Amino acid sequence: MAEKIGEGLIRIGVMIRAQVDDVLKRQKAGDRRLFGEIAIELGYINDEALQSYLGVMTGCKYRMDCHFYNIKEMMASNERLKEVYCNGIPERCAIFQAKELGKSVAINLWPTGKLK
Repeated sequence: MAEKIGEGLIRIGVMIRAQVDDVLKRQKAGDRRLFGEIAIELGYINDEALQSYLGVMTGCKYRMDCHFYNIKEMMASNERLKEVYCNGIPERCAIFQAKELGKSVAINLWPTGKLK
């Protein structure tokens, strides 16, 4: 299931639950604008934060469940792997390929196919 924008903005630390709930409440009350438009107008986020989040949303469709993608403190060399595989060409990633085939993925499998 695709991540909702409010959940993603909480996950990356640019919004809190109360702010997301406020935006959603306004949408339910009839505000037809996009979530990001409302959040920016209310001062909860700025355009740069929204664009940054939306930029991350391109790339691997498995990133939300990926053990590699979600490493909290990643070394620079692994950040490069993330850039190349997760955000660049996910189809070349060993984790992506295993998930596409419905195979279980070892927690120590890296995008290169090596076990770390």
